[in-house]
Amino acid sequence: MNFQKIKLMTQSFIFNLTNTKHIKGQHMPSIPEITCTDVSQLSSESNSNTVLLDVREEKEFQLGHIANAIFFPLSKLEENVSSLDPNANYIAICRVGGRSGAATKFLLSQNFKSVKNMVGGMIEWARVIDPSIKVM
Repeated sequence: MNFQKIKLMTQSFIFNLTNTKHIKGQHMPSIPEITCTDVSQLSSESNSNTVLLDVREEKEFQLGHIANAIFFPLSKLEENVSSLDPNANYIAICRVGGRSGAATKFLLSQNFKSVKNMVGGMIEWARVIDPSIKVM
C-alpha cells in the first residue's frame, strides 16, 4: 500500500470520527435528536403539527406504540418515502434509537425539512413516560 493511499484512508477515518457521536455503543453521524419527555409534551399539544413515525416492524408496533404514531417500518421507508410530506415535522421512533436514527438520516438526505430521532426509543418511553407499554 502506498503512502498516498494510507494518508487518504487516515484522513477519511479522522473525518468520520470527528463528525460522529457515540450512541448506545454505535457510532452514528450527528443527527437531530429529541427526548421522550419532549415528544410526550409535543404529542399532548392539540396544535402540534408533528408526525410520530414509528419505524419498527409490525409485531413490535402492535405490541405497543405511542398514541397517534404512524406505522412506517424502516424496511419499507425507501420505497414509500414519496408518500411522506417533506415539509412536515417528523419524529422517528424505534425500539432503542438505532433504526430511527437511520430513518432520520435517510429522510434528511432526501431533503426533508424537519426530522428528529427520539433518543432511547420505546424502551426509554416505557421507562419514563408509559410503563404499561410493552416493548420487544
